Amino acid sequence: MNKVDVIKVLAEDKTFENEVKDKGDNDLEVKIKIQKKEIDTLKAIINLKEIELTAKDDKIKELKKEAKDMLLYP
Repeated sequence: MNKVDVIKVLAEDKTFENEVKDKGDNDLEVKIKIQKKEIDTLKAIINLKEIELTAKDDKIKELKKEAKDMLLYP
């Protein structure tokens, strides 16, 4: 999964606003839907952070390899 896929997951749920706009803030169904939406958002954030960490790990490995190569050929 890449950053674009994660962002698409967040943007896909357009029905949320339509489902809760006619109900009050204290409605149990609304609270459950809000909690589910928050969970989905947190999962998406975690996925984005994992992608960023993986990219940084790859960059560190690349830099280590370059440094090792520089030491071999002065």
